[in-house]
Amino acid sequence: FFFCNDTATTEIYTRSIVGSVRCVQETGLGQLLKHLGIGTVFVCGVAYDFCVRYTAEDARKLGMQTYVVEDAAKPVATKTKIAADKSFDLLGIKRIKSSLLISKAKQKYNTFCSIQA
Repeated sequence: FFFCNDTATTEIYTRSIVGSVRCVQETGLGQLLKHLGIGTVFVCGVAYDFCVRYTAEDARKLGMQTYVVEDAAKPVATKTKIAADKSFDLLGIKRIKSSLLISKAKQKYNTFCSIQA
C-alpha cells in the first residue's frame, strides 16, 4: 500500500493522510487501515517536518506502530526537523533507514521485486 496526499481545498489544508492538521476532517484512512488489520505503518515523503510528521503523529495516536523512513523524506528546514524529531521521540515513533526496511522485507518474502537500497 502506498498512500500519498497533500490536498488543498478552500476549507481545509490536509497535511496528514489520516486527517487534517487540526483534525477538522478525517480522511477515513485511519479507519480503513484498522478495518484491514494493519497495525504498523511506514511513513515517508515530502516534507519530513510537516506532512510526514503529521501523518506519523496521527497514525501513532490511532495506536499504530509507526516508523518514519528518514532517508525517504526531506525536511523543509533544520529547525522544524529538530522539532519533528523531538515529537517522534515523545510519541514513540521510530526512525529507520530505507535499507533496513528493504532488508526486512527481503527476509520475510525472500524476494522483494527489484528494489535496491
